Amino acid sequence: MDLEDIELYCNLDFDPDMKKKYENIIIDIFNNFNNMCPNNYNQDNPDIMVIVALYYISKKEFTTAINILLEAIIINNNYNISCTLGIILNILNKKEDSIKYFKLGADNNHILSATNLAYEYLCQGNRDLYFYYNNIGLINNDENAQINKAIYLWTFKKDIISAEEIFNNLSNNYRAYYEHAKLISDINKKKALLMKAIQLKPKKPYIDMLISLTGDYERNLLYKKNNININKLINIDNSITIRYLENDISRYSKCPTCNIKTELFKLKCNHSLCNDCIIKYCQNKCCICYK
Repeated sequence: MDLEDIELYCNLDFDPDMKKKYENIIIDIFNNFNNMCPNNYNQDNPDIMVIVALYYISKKEFTTAINILLEAIIINNNYNISCTLGIILNILNKKEDSIKYFKLGADNNHILSATNLAYEYLCQGNRDLYFYYNNIGLINNDENAQINKAIYLWTFKKDIISAEEIFNNLSNNYRAYYEHAKLISDINKKKALLMKAIQLKPKKPYIDMLISLTGDYERNLLYKKNNININKLINIDNSITIRYLENDISRYSKCPTCNIKTELFKLKCNHSLCNDCIIKYCQNKCCICYK
């Protein structure tokens, strides 16, 4: 299994610098971990500790992964690690804990932590904190901050022209294509943007959204037309990734507002909607029951 396969099948994104420095170690850990002592990693090297934690995440052993990352934060005071932990907790839908670790990095000028935190506050409708933390990314010309700004302009300011301009300037950014696809209403444009995202990074949420918009036959034609390896994607289509938690599989279904099959989040009133509809329609109260 090579590094690309590890990322795809485990639904992970490795930091580019970590890839360059530790590619052989990452592959060795994932391919030979059963022959290694679980504690046989260098605790003075935070990157290696993150790789080991990612191994446990790929096996859905989240508690072990979280404990390793917590240990690494204590030992190394490393904000890349606190950001990684925030991302994992976010995937596990532990939003408050996730924000806590994003904030730890963001308050120490860690750009990815700041932009992740800004996105969480954007989803909550907390504009003041969104602006504060997203600006950390904007002044550093960070593309995630630009994407957050485009989402804000589109959903809150209804300034679709300015948002489109930002998205169009972010070429070869798979998250930009995906977020743009979620916002745009034209089905054919949605499909085209999703295909661009899948070409760059065939992440399961991108594939799932495309599946919700097309039948199997049309989807396979799109894959062939865009020279995407169908056989490799079949394994992703049919696999349960870390977004499908065994004890919470029900929250992945059709959103009652937009009717797209995606990950749903429960509001205080117990209605469940997708993240995009919460941003668009539920800024102060649930758009279904108005509570």
